[in-house]
Amino acid sequence: MARLIYIDNLRSALSVLVVGHHSALAVSGLGSWYFSVSEPHLEEPIASAVVATLLFTTQAFLTGLLFLIAGLLTPRSLAEKGAWKYFLGRLWRLALPALLVGLPVHHFSQWLGDQFSGGEASTLDFRLSSGPGVAWFELWLLAFETVFLLVSPKQARRALKSVGRSVNLGSIFLCVVFLAFVQFAVEMHVAKPLASVFPHWRGLSHHIIHTPLYGFCFGCGSLCETSLLTMLSAHARPLGIACALSMGLCFLFALGRDQTQPERASNSLAVAIGALMTVSVCAGASIRLLVAFEAYFSKRSLLSDLSGLSYAVNLLHPMIVVLLTPLVATLSLGLISQIAILWASSAAVSYGVAGLIRCISIV
Repeated sequence: MARLIYIDNLRSALSVLVVGHHSALAVSGLGSWYFSVSEPHLEEPIASAVVATLLFTTQAFLTGLLFLIAGLLTPRSLAEKGAWKYFLGRLWRLALPALLVGLPVHHFSQWLGDQFSGGEASTLDFRLSSGPGVAWFELWLLAFETVFLLVSPKQARRALKSVGRSVNLGSIFLCVVFLAFVQFAVEMHVAKPLASVFPHWRGLSHHIIHTPLYGFCFGCGSLCETSLLTMLSAHARPLGIACALSMGLCFLFALGRDQTQPERASNSLAVAIGALMTVSVCAGASIRLLVAFEAYFSKRSLLSDLSGLSYAVNLLHPMIVVLLTPLVATLSLGLISQIAILWASSAAVSYGVAGLIRCISIV
């Protein structure tokens, strides 16, 4: 089975971007993370607004695009290996590392964050109620792939091909609005009640809120395969414009927000607007990146060579970001510079550790 080099390049680039996203959370304090240096940098309002906009943008499309890529590759791998061999391979590659590496890293990162922030926790706490941490991505992906194996992909593909012939901007817009409505309903009526039941589960609301969008992305990729690009590439420019407009609105909101006051509870209108902006950014950025990488990054590079380490980096990097954050915080630099240094160092160490583990396992 020939590899799609542009997909390898894109997947590695997204893995590096995930490390950058979490580095920004750690340094800026603009969000929930195991350990943040301080409150948002009030003395740098422009930089803080830029970081907030980039955090919103990356959070909106990063994971959805990763699920879309996984969906694109699933039918190819399934056809080559067969259902049973494929499922056992995914258990080995996704479930086992998530349980043996992802969960311990999650709990150790929590413990480190408590120590660095002067919290009360003095021993490692392995409560299952604290959730899977970063390992949630592997577990969600395994669930989506299991559902894909249980349904009838051939019939679904035939139905989707007939729908795909009539794809236009209007149908894409209706799809975006529908997904935003589903996300709004899940956030208001499912995620918040569950978060109150599992208060120690870090990121539970985020995982539940975006599950319909992530499932839709995986489904589009697995059912359409590479024909998805053919159907949507013609609309890449207007989708990109919608993405840029959403980013601009987010920047204006972040710039005008009074960060000295605690955030108020989200009202229904704010949640609805946020859901629409999130789905718009996910659609626009995902299609633009897929089209751009297929056109300009289809040759082998360092990124494609590192693609095989993406899952390991996803599981390992939180602990490394938490460990390096106090060191970077001692540097007398601006917000953007601190994020850049933490991002570069965390990515380098994460890939180095992942590569070392792979070499040891091979030996």
